[in-house]
Amino acid sequence: MGKRRSLRQSVNLGHKAGKHKSDRHWIDPEGNKWDSRYEYVIWRAFSETSRKVRRTDKGDTMAFTLPIKGGKCGDCGSAKVGQQRTYTPDLHVAAYNPKHEAEYYYVEAKGYLRAKERSLLRAFYKAHPDAPVRFLFQRDFPATARSKTTGHRSSIMQWFAKFLPNFKAEVWNGTIPKGW
Repeated sequence: MGKRRSLRQSVNLGHKAGKHKSDRHWIDPEGNKWDSRYEYVIWRAFSETSRKVRRTDKGDTMAFTLPIKGGKCGDCGSAKVGQQRTYTPDLHVAAYNPKHEAEYYYVEAKGYLRAKERSLLRAFYKAHPDAPVRFLFQRDFPATARSKTTGHRSSIMQWFAKFLPNFKAEVWNGTIPKGW
């Protein structure tokens, strides 16, 4: 028996930018540098539809305050102190509704969401609960430690439903989620 042929057409998606295994940057066939291959694949899927999609820039940045636990103001002694942070999503998608009014939303492509990033997202959500941000994950990975009572771990999708209920989150299956 010979080698099996793949039924898929091979598509040139670019190449890795760095030489190290830990470097996730990606260079597309046109020479543009992306934060990851996954981000480029999502941009490409959105750009192949009738939606207008672009990479975000400084004009799309949103500011929020990250509370500092156990912190104290040196001037007034207040325990309510925080650090100014900014959040810039990956993609800006312009969609049109049937009334022909321009609408838009942001897409954040995430392969994995660490605990520190989850706390930043919660602080951002408290500052901007109605921000038009949608998240696409590579898979539904475990997000919390095992429960002492049940022994189960919550997935990232369960975590989103609990802590960020106004934000839409989906697991990427190769196509744009319905309703987006």
